[in-house]
Amino acid sequence: MTITVTVSLNVKVENGDGKNLQSNISTNRLEEDLKGLSQQITKVMGKMVLAGVEAKLKAGEYREGVSIHTEARRYQFQGFSIDYRRRSYRMPDGSVRSPLDELLGFEKYQRRSYKAKEQLCALGFQRQLLEDSPDQQLYQPGSACAWLTPPLSSRR
Repeated sequence: MTITVTVSLNVKVENGDGKNLQSNISTNRLEEDLKGLSQQITKVMGKMVLAGVEAKLKAGEYREGVSIHTEARRYQFQGFSIDYRRRSYRMPDGSVRSPLDELLGFEKYQRRSYKAKEQLCALGFQRQLLEDSPDQQLYQPGSACAWLTPPLSSRR
């Protein structure tokens, strides 16, 4: 027997913007349906929170800056990612700043948080150990995970 329950959520941020989310949760797909709802909530709330953060930045530290363009970015964290069009500002001194990237700790062209990178490298290292393959040089200079360990010359 399958029973379905309809879940309805009203998500709002402090500026009053909101969105209604609705999902049907079925007993025969409970895990998948709940995971899907969780992903939907994260996606919607992530965009709303980033928009609220940008609005506060523009009203504060960046009020003298002029928005020159938006760029689609995927901010990838450990358990989720958020697709968002972030703004860049030209400041009075002529510099171009992307405050959301700076605030979240993302460098230019960086797509994953350092915690997400660390997790991926740990998984890669674990896989290397399991396969016991000497030809995979995970921590050699220039590899994706080399930043996790100091150079050999600085080890004691």
